[in-house]
Amino acid sequence: MSGEETIITDPEQLAQVVDDPKTKQKISQAFSEAAKALGIAEDRREDVISLISNLANELAYIEALREVYHDVLRIHKTVRGLEKSYKSEQSVLDTIMSLKRLFKIALDGFNFSFVELDAQTGEILSALTNIKQVSRFIREHRNDLHRRLWAWDGLINDWRDISEHRSSKAVLRLGELYHFLAQRFLPRNEWELYSKAMDKTKKRATEVRW
Repeated sequence: MSGEETIITDPEQLAQVVDDPKTKQKISQAFSEAAKALGIAEDRREDVISLISNLANELAYIEALREVYHDVLRIHKTVRGLEKSYKSEQSVLDTIMSLKRLFKIALDGFNFSFVELDAQTGEILSALTNIKQVSRFIREHRNDLHRRLWAWDGLINDWRDISEHRSSKAVLRLGELYHFLAQRFLPRNEWELYSKAMDKTKKRATEVRW
């Protein structure tokens, strides 16, 4: 409408803006200008509305995935908080420090994907001009993000009731999280050493129980 990005996250405020007669007038003008820029006759303005609707539907999937990513970020925030709580317990602190290193790799990957998507879809008229290519680009990234974020589903649920305070459950979750991230981001030689160490630990635990 104006060439400037306006971020509104409050649903009530957004509803007020949409219902404002001045906004409706601006939207009508914006559709006419978009039709002109795209070489579409003004009497076929419905074609512009259809293009924008299709693009909005594609981007809605990305925003839903972005919300899941925010859940991953909340886990990261809790881990950082636990670092302060366990600063005097070296064994747990060592796990957290390793977690932070692996978490950075994971978050950098997600951030790169979302930045790429935002860069390709930030200019609406440009996206509408190349709607087929842009839609294909969005879907490819959507599928990739869905696959990567789906793996976090169980962890997200497990971490919902974990606070930044010391607890036996928090220590358990930290270990599970490290195993999850190590499988995906630990260099192969380090993963092999970790796996061997875990096997020895399990063997000793079995012997003790016996």
